[in-house]
Amino acid sequence: MAKTRTSSTVKNRYNAKVYDQLPIRVPKGRKAVIQATAKNAGVSLNAYVCKAIDYYMSDDEYCVKLYENYLASPDKDDFMPLDEFAESLGFKR
Repeated sequence: MAKTRTSSTVKNRYNAKVYDQLPIRVPKGRKAVIQATAKNAGVSLNAYVCKAIDYYMSDDEYCVKLYENYLASPDKDDFMPLDEFAESLGFKR
């Protein structure tokens, strides 16, 4: 009798082919809070974490572009120093 593939084997092989895994660790109790927040947003935990990462990365790219535009500005001396402004908004680099 020929060996048959189980559906979980097929799914695991497919997932390994098209996805990267990024295991994360959070403090005890934090996972439940994140899961509840994701559920409240109407998305899966994975989708919520991916969206949070995308948001953080795009925000960081925006800050870099803003900084580059500031440095290129001919009248940058008329503004509060950028580091001071960023710090007043809570950004720490």
